[in-house]
Amino acid sequence: GTVFVAARHNLHAGYTAEALQAGKNVFVEKPLAMNAGELKKIVSVYRAVNRLHSARVSSSISRTPILMVGFNRRFAPLATEIKKFFENAVGPMVMNYRVHAGFLPSAHWTQDPLEGGGRIIGEVCHFVDLLQFFTGSLPVKVFAESLGPNATSDPSDDSVVITLKFENGSVGTITYVANGDSSVPKEYLEIFSTGRTAVLDNFQRAVFYRRGKREDVKRSVVDKGHREEVCRFLTAVKQGDQSPIEFESLVATTKATFRINESLNLGVPLQV
Repeated sequence: GTVFVAARHNLHAGYTAEALQAGKNVFVEKPLAMNAGELKKIVSVYRAVNRLHSARVSSSISRTPILMVGFNRRFAPLATEIKKFFENAVGPMVMNYRVHAGFLPSAHWTQDPLEGGGRIIGEVCHFVDLLQFFTGSLPVKVFAESLGPNATSDPSDDSVVITLKFENGSVGTITYVANGDSSVPKEYLEIFSTGRTAVLDNFQRAVFYRRGKREDVKRSVVDKGHREEVCRFLTAVKQGDQSPIEFESLVATTKATFRINESLNLGVPLQV
């Protein structure tokens, strides 16, 4: 059986752990968990299910349930093309990711610390995952700074700049903007590595630079990979394949969001 979890954020971890324990495949919308305790529970259940799988390897119910989190952007067609563009790059990457998220009032349910968990846990996880996808490496250190208060600032403005360091030496910044003009397209990403550059413009246009030449690729619509991620998950379920996103990656992304919030509070870089 297969379970889709699309409830409010505070219910994700509980439903996911329960479904895994019942031997179900799980597609859970982001975030996977709201705090370290919830994530620890999921990791414990997932590993227990894997041990059970190993013990039953010769039986008719030997396949481990698939766990997938709705990090759709890595499945976007233009993201796939950029990944291919850098597939034989030998050096680490520098990545600048600007997300024009827009202002969200503090009364919105996603901002509630108990129900929504805030925008870092609830949305920035998307962008951490995409940078992981391009680097093929896990985040190991984070540092985050938010806007400082002043007489004219809105205390609900959750604009933030995040720096992530990856195991393979790559560095990425996520500039999450809540105080700009609403007409600006939401996402813009630049990637530099090994004598080549790629620009992703709101998942509708990509520009590739290499050896002094430029190639533009444009799509008729914005495609952030929502359809493809579900198709890939269902294909994995039908064929008995592994999850389209490795479990270790899902955990690392979730941990990174917790550390980002901690870094904002403490004002120091933190290991993931």
